[in-house]
Amino acid sequence: MAAEQKVFVLQQIRFGPDGKLEDFDKAIPDRQWSRNITVNGVFVPTIRIHPGEVQRWRFVHAGVEDNIALALDGHQLHEIAADGLALGRRVDWPAAEPSQEGVRELLLGPGYRSDVLVKAAPLAPGETSKEYFLRDGMLPAALSLQAATAAIRVAQSRAAFNAGDLIADIGNKPQRIIARVLVEGAAREMALPSGEELRDRIPSDLVPIRDEELTDVEQSVRFDGMSRRSCTPDGNCPICQTETSDCKLHFTSNERVFMPEHAPRMLKLGQASKWTITGDGIFPHPFHIHVNPFEVERDEPAQDGKMHRAKLWKDTIILPAGGQPKLIVIRSRYMDYEGEFVMHCHILGHEDMGMMERVKIAK
Repeated sequence: MAAEQKVFVLQQIRFGPDGKLEDFDKAIPDRQWSRNITVNGVFVPTIRIHPGEVQRWRFVHAGVEDNIALALDGHQLHEIAADGLALGRRVDWPAAEPSQEGVRELLLGPGYRSDVLVKAAPLAPGETSKEYFLRDGMLPAALSLQAATAAIRVAQSRAAFNAGDLIADIGNKPQRIIARVLVEGAAREMALPSGEELRDRIPSDLVPIRDEELTDVEQSVRFDGMSRRSCTPDGNCPICQTETSDCKLHFTSNERVFMPEHAPRMLKLGQASKWTITGDGIFPHPFHIHVNPFEVERDEPAQDGKMHRAKLWKDTIILPAGGQPKLIVIRSRYMDYEGEFVMHCHILGHEDMGMMERVKIAK
């Protein structure tokens, strides 16, 4: 029996205390405004599933306000694809419950996509239905975009600041309910696919990149929205040491704000390269690149219940934060597209304020 598919477009809708969206003058990050998560434009919709049924839920994080720690009461989320690319395995993220071992939920940043399988729990004798909740779990401040936005506001009011102190002053992101899940109706006993059955689903061109393939020039990217900079008319933004009217926080990629006339970053068709990507240490910027996905590592749950490092292919990745800049290393190959595209922060306000670059693949 084929699994029913449901698409979940997740957004954070910002509206005023009067419940209206029309006042765009107030469409600025503010703690007084709601950031509840909608699913396909609806607050806390009801999702129906039969006992024993397997459904494929396709999540699209189309918001920009915060990262989402995805978990479902009483059920594992069996992830089979990330950013539209099959994993070739089944990753069993734990059910929603308090954990003493840190963040174990399926983490979605802006721009992320994730396909999961959900197998509904059986009903107890005499039950006709049972209610569960799909949740956005609590996140530490280092993974919260709202906490980082609050830290930026504090930084803007200070001539000097310590990134670690700012993060320490911000509390954890609270838990939210995303949807109500109702298990009801006649049982439909369906089997989950095993990891072995999913192995051949991974695209044939997304094989691991070997060291000897890394023949193109190594690339380096830094997203910075927490350094005071003074930008010149050509878009270059060196760190400024003295207070001037332009010495303020700018959103930059490699110390420049985006301008269309900037020369693109050059890559060679038919080759592969290693990229080293860093952020400002405060904001967990989601790095996103068009056209070519990249190979990266993440922590994910293993069969023994512990977290371990695993490789996967993505096109969007959250940069580490927590007070100190940290790096992510990715690998990418350029086999069949010749031309231009962009890379940028997937917080679209940051992109609009300059955190973007042109990229070009040529022979």
